[in-house]
Amino acid sequence: MSHDQDTKQKFIELRTQGLSFQRIADQLQVSKQTLINWSRDLKMDIDNLRAIRLEALQEQYYTLREKRIELLGQRLHSVLDELAARDLKNISTQNLLNLLCKFTAALKKDETHLSFHQPANLKNLLTESLKTTTRWNG
Repeated sequence: MSHDQDTKQKFIELRTQGLSFQRIADQLQVSKQTLINWSRDLKMDIDNLRAIRLEALQEQYYTLREKRIELLGQRLHSVLDELAARDLKNISTQNLLNLLCKFTAALKKDETHLSFHQPANLKNLLTESLKTTTRWNG
């Protein structure tokens, strides 16, 4: 029995969704052996459609993740704005000192140290110049 292209396309879609051969056979009224043969013949089409669906899911996930990060960033700004507007007069000296230590430690972690690099030949020239000056002064 020959099956039309629409039936094969439906098979590809159902197989891509992960349905078993038996469930697809029951739904399409096609023998399980025929579906196994189609699976072998249409493997590239099934794999490609799976890849497209996976890509769409990943895109959706990353978009959701991006929105979640954006929302968290907005909430963080709201909290920071609220904290900046508050008066610290009612906070105990001990809590103020604790805050000072925490803020200082946080700033220290972000501290960068400047280091200047010289070309190797300039460094050698300066080193030789210092040796000569030391011998001359010495």
